[in-house]
Amino acid sequence: MQPDWNRINLESWFADVPSTPIDLVEKLSMMSISKGRRFRYRLRANPSVCQNGKRVGLYSEGDQDKWINRQGDRHGFSLLSIHRNEEQVITGKRRIGQPIKLNSVLFDGILVVKDEDLLSEGVLNGIGHGKAMGLGLLSIVPRN
Repeated sequence: MQPDWNRINLESWFADVPSTPIDLVEKLSMMSISKGRRFRYRLRANPSVCQNGKRVGLYSEGDQDKWINRQGDRHGFSLLSIHRNEEQVITGKRRIGQPIKLNSVLFDGILVVKDEDLLSEGVLNGIGHGKAMGLGLLSIVPRN
């Protein structure tokens, strides 16, 4: 799925940014994502679980580690290291005007690819909940 850049004028914001869409699938294929390859990762996410129909934030490091490892299993990677930074509470409003609060944690470290397709899908579509609030973006960079 390609982003739709037609609704904003990038050239008015950044003179050197191209006005054509970036093909994320092509960029991922250029990274040579292959089983066993290591990447540095960064993920700002809302570590949470569903209990009794409500989303509940995970605040202990142990629970957050279990959460991100479960996400790795679902999205085709395993983690060699986990570093947590910048824990924040993000606030906003639901469509019906009710307030919403999300716990956000910035995870960094090294991951190993277990399944190329699942990892690519996670990079393209995001991981976890809170995507509407800007969470779930998984960024990866090849590690030499």
